[in-house]
Amino acid sequence: MLSLRLGLQDIGTAVEPGDREVSWGRSVLRPFGSRHIQVSVRATQAGTAIWIGEARDPWGNDDATPEDFYRGFRDHAGVAILLNPNAGQAQLVRTTAGSFPLFVTSQDGILTASWRFEEVVQAIADPRPNIEACRRQLEHGLSRVRSQIIADMFMLWPGESVAFGEDGLRFRDADPIAIVLPTNMSDAARATDAFIDLIADVIRPSVEHSEHPLIEVSGGLDSACVAVAASRLGRKIESYGVIHDGAAGVQQRRRRAELVSLLGLDDHEAPSFLHTPFASLAEQQCRWTPYDCPYRIPCVRAIESIGNDAIDMALTGIGGDELTMTNTYVHEDWELEGLVSVSAIVAAVGRADMFMRLGIWPVSPLVHPTIVDFCRALPRSIRYKRLLNLLALARAGLSDGFILPRLHENFANCIIRETWMIDFDEMFSDSPIADFGIARVDALLNSVRNLETPPPIELVGKLFAYRQLDGVLKTYL
Repeated sequence: MLSLRLGLQDIGTAVEPGDREVSWGRSVLRPFGSRHIQVSVRATQAGTAIWIGEARDPWGNDDATPEDFYRGFRDHAGVAILLNPNAGQAQLVRTTAGSFPLFVTSQDGILTASWRFEEVVQAIADPRPNIEACRRQLEHGLSRVRSQIIADMFMLWPGESVAFGEDGLRFRDADPIAIVLPTNMSDAARATDAFIDLIADVIRPSVEHSEHPLIEVSGGLDSACVAVAASRLGRKIESYGVIHDGAAGVQQRRRRAELVSLLGLDDHEAPSFLHTPFASLAEQQCRWTPYDCPYRIPCVRAIESIGNDAIDMALTGIGGDELTMTNTYVHEDWELEGLVSVSAIVAAVGRADMFMRLGIWPVSPLVHPTIVDFCRALPRSIRYKRLLNLLALARAGLSDGFILPRLHENFANCIIRETWMIDFDEMFSDSPIADFGIARVDALLNSVRNLETPPPIELVGKLFAYRQLDGVLKTYL
């Protein structure tokens, strides 16, 4: 959403808005270059407020402090930069809505914040690995945490704030999520209609403001529900999908064709198996950030195949699995609070980075607070085994064969097959994980050497996590 370099000595300097950046003293703010981002500057009792968000600055509540107001704002994603010369501090405040973190560091009286991982690493004079953070990532996977794999680098998530002053950085966590008990539906209630209507309401501003909207259509239940909602808005929308090979791919192509025909989408396809997950890690764009999607390259190639550089916004169905599950909003002691479940927000982060590096603003309505709270309040009976999605799609006119496919369509077979063909001794012959004593790579390799059958998916995931972390560390160390 933004790239920021803020010097402590500039907090009291007059702010000068420009066409592509906002500057004050030697400090500079560069918003993400998109028609979907709005920037404004206003005077406050304490100093100056700069707003960067999906819509106009929502400020208008004199009964709340600016920090509390913005942290609790749920309608759309945004960041408020609050400059307070008298207190000698600046604050970055995230709204509750949002699908990715900002990376943050403070070095020699300068705060650097950006959605680009590499920009923040470059602000650190001598980047070193954060051993504890690296070990946690290898053991537990990506999560909603504060410290990053590079020492002195942190993350600011939706609903949080950070104060920057002479004492450095001081973070404030998101508020604990409210307890929501499942309700009962009234007679003649149609929760499925309300679900699709709410998705349409959430995406309407982005779709209507977009010149060339795009939607991911995998053939799954979640992207299909978002596509149904988007089709109600009366816009021509391009779609893309990454198609598997084999019998599952044949089924996937047929199911997607049914959805595309029903909704009138302008569809594009690309194969999933030409750019496999481990091989993709050799590409530089897969080495910028640890918060990445294993299937980035097939998705990028699919979007590039459309041949439309004017695409400015993309809708995804990320986060739908978690909406109807139970116990998805608990977190470990070392994880941070947040309205959206950890697995959903982590998936959204990787996809957001991919789209934004293509100049496309990402919109994931199924991690929006309105949708999350609606689904949390639904009776368990309609959430059970994705019944909400199944009924919604049936009422939209999709066939039983689409709703209840015979074969599983996912990337697991692709990465398992690739894993079976790799020489992992050679792959990990040069490993920062081993060099810095982060973990014992030899122990991991021992678990692979004696396999006589394809490895279990848990081991595949661990191998991929090690290789991915190795690649990112090599980029910066």
